[in-house]
Amino acid sequence: MTTTANARRTKKNPPLRVGIGGPVGSGKTTLTEMLCKAMRERYDLVVKTEHIDRPEIRTMFDILQSEKFQNEFKSIGGYDISDIGRIMHET
Repeated sequence: MTTTANARRTKKNPPLRVGIGGPVGSGKTTLTEMLCKAMRERYDLVVKTEHIDRPEIRTMFDILQSEKFQNEFKSIGGYDISDIGRIMHET
């Protein structure tokens, strides 16, 4: 069923809005911090070891590890990029 409100949405999922209220010292800031950390997205890319040296994979890693790319990502804010482009595990 399409409602008037749904018909005006331009994105599939609108931003989540959460209201937190309570008296001073009740933990609103701590709750907000915990919620933000719990809802933060993290993505891992898995590449088979035998494909790691393929030109297209190597190019992707070079871009991810480049200073230019990382500076662009930092300017967006809100993302932990400390491990971006890093090989985390090999088998």
